Amino acid sequence: MEIVGPKTLKEQLDICIEEHGLAEVLDRLTDLAHERCKRSEKPCDCTRITNLLEEATREALVSGF
Repeated sequence: MEIVGPKTLKEQLDICIEEHGLAEVLDRLTDLAHERCKRSEKPCDCTRITNLLEEATREALVSGF
């Protein structure tokens, strides 16, 4: 068995997108951002990020990613 060291965030995202598809990864990131927003002292900032992720998820679904 080959031991693989830690991966960069980009490498981890690439693997997740390969395995689950872009729309699924964006949807999960949206969920995480939404949960973080609930606990944030600046909900307006988080809401903007969440809205952008939701829009990106819709675009990915429409595009078949």
